[in-house]
Amino acid sequence: MDRLSRQTLFKAAHTRQKKKKKEKNKNKKKNKENTKKNKESKKEKKKKKKKKKKKKKKKKKKEEEEEEEEEEKKDDEKKKNNRRSQSRSREAESGKQRFKEKV
Repeated sequence: MDRLSRQTLFKAAHTRQKKKKKEKNKNKKKNKENTKKNKESKKEKKKKKKKKKKKKKKKKKKEEEEEEEEEEKKDDEKKKNNRRSQSRSREAESGKQRFKEKV
């Protein structure tokens, strides 16, 4: 093999290696970017999920408070009605006694 053909083969091999290396670096860079994007999207999803959960919890708490308030209102109404009926029955009782005293 003469010198010229060896040089040509060497250059060809060298060029192939360069191309391979360039391609490898390109892929590496692409992978890095994709990994970064994936991490960011994962983070966003997590944030959204957390936000949704928080919102749900808040809504549930609000509903419970409303139910509690409603129950308290009903209880107050019952007590009020009970007091009214008791006072009416006392009035009626005292009215009967007065009537008996007159007769």
